Amino acid sequence: MGILFLNEGVEQRIFDIVAHASNPLHWYRPGKSDWVPGDKPEYVLLSGDTKAVFSWTETTAVFRHLSVSVRTPGKYPDLTVVWTLAHKFGFQGATPDKDGFVHKPSPTWGCGSSQAHECVTLIEQVS
Repeated sequence: MGILFLNEGVEQRIFDIVAHASNPLHWYRPGKSDWVPGDKPEYVLLSGDTKAVFSWTETTAVFRHLSVSVRTPGKYPDLTVVWTLAHKFGFQGATPDKDGFVHKPSPTWGCGSSQAHECVTLIEQVS
């Protein structure tokens, strides 16, 4: 399930991660970059027991990419947490409720999961 704290400090951290990751100098380029976003603190949000890794990833196109996991082995994050984080990280097309939570993804988001990393992953094409 997982716990996520959304407060002013977390909101600022998300803003900082997005500002860094969206700069073309910092885009992740699989096969070309000699690093992965999850290993670099400037791409990682830790809140409660939730971990989110956000990048702009360039392959044949440019994508927002978000992976969300929890620290408890064998568990996955609550999907409302995942969709809400995606919205906060700038994914487009989802509508938050009156409390700011997103309960379903936008149809423009590619959604999946990784058993190897026990995470939910999202992509959204930017260009």
